[in-house]
Amino acid sequence: MNIRSKFREYCFMIKNRPLIEGELKRLDQRIKIKTSGINADGGHSNRDIMDHYNAMIERKLRLESTLLEYDSLIELINNAMELLKVDMPIEYEAIKMYHIECKKIFQIMERLNFGKSQCWKYINRGEKELARLLEIVK
Repeated sequence: MNIRSKFREYCFMIKNRPLIEGELKRLDQRIKIKTSGINADGGHSNRDIMDHYNAMIERKLRLESTLLEYDSLIELINNAMELLKVDMPIEYEAIKMYHIECKKIFQIMERLNFGKSQCWKYINRGEKELARLLEIVK
């Protein structure tokens, strides 16, 4: 399992989750239509309105399933990071700064007061432990 790709997905999902929530709220406000009193006058038929309504419902369902997928991966990574924090706190800090906060290795060195190779060692060791933790769930 490639931890770096999982963290890329995690960051992508964290950033885009509010966008999906906003779109769901917008769709919820638009979906309420009156189905009584629909007539075919004015160039629209009953079928056109219902097709539009069904398309909006399908889009809402797709967004809800995407949001559930996002939430499950976000929760999985958060839980794995909490377990890592208990067992390996230095590795947790190094991984959090590198993958989640997108800090460069020199910033991590400065913050943790370790050398470059030692920081990479902690990051790699933490990634291996996270891969092991995520493999348990898989």
